Amino acid sequence: MSTNSSQMKRITIQLGAVLMLTAFLGCQLPSGTQNIQGVREFNAGNYNSATQRFRTVTMSNPGNADAHYNLASTLHQMAFLKSKQAKTRAEEDEVRDLQIQAETIYLACLDRNEDHVECHRGLSVLLVEMGRSEQAFRLLNGWSARSPQLPDPKIELARLYEEHGDSDTALLQLQQAMPLGFADSRNNARAWAAAGMIRERRGEIAQAEQNFRQAYALNKDQPGVGVHLAALNRRIAGDALQSSNRDTRIVRQPNSGGRY
Repeated sequence: MSTNSSQMKRITIQLGAVLMLTAFLGCQLPSGTQNIQGVREFNAGNYNSATQRFRTVTMSNPGNADAHYNLASTLHQMAFLKSKQAKTRAEEDEVRDLQIQAETIYLACLDRNEDHVECHRGLSVLLVEMGRSEQAFRLLNGWSARSPQLPDPKIELARLYEEHGDSDTALLQLQQAMPLGFADSRNNARAWAAAGMIRERRGEIAQAEQNFRQAYALNKDQPGVGVHLAALNRRIAGDALQSSNRDTRIVRQPNSGGRY
């Protein structure tokens, strides 16, 4: 099965409004069928069933990094959801067990593809959730050092630095990533969009608009970029109108006795 057809189906997981995780289909037909069913189960919120489907895929296609990523990200999602409701020691132990399972399988994914972007992202999020932020930084810094030609490690590092309150270093990482992405405009667009998000959160609206404009020029299909750019343009136009209105006064004519 071709690479394009193997990536036709994806699932997206929101982990604490921090990161988006994407899972891909496997390449072999039997495991691909199991994966499609796993995606459906996941989207229906049937995570135990999805886990069983994805585990079957890893067993039938053990060399497939995406198959391991699917399983790890589903276990991760289960741990995240359970952590929001855990009240007893037994429930907390269950969360920790799921996290350990997810970590082990994320590492298995990276053993099969050391540059798997979504797996690095998912594992770094998981490590932070487990109170191991230093290991998350080591993971991504190690990836960046090992694959200096790729923009992705620096983009993921930027995300991690910003989440830890260091937006200056985050922007520096993105500035280093941007030249690396010129051979791949989609990755380059991702770096520009990330910079735009950071600058918007910092209140640097004009610079944010410029960053999103560049991201849109490089990849018009990047999710949310066009909408975000339009919103920033409206905000800038609104700010300019308010500024103009503040400078407008009704001036009283001399000796008219009027008010202003």
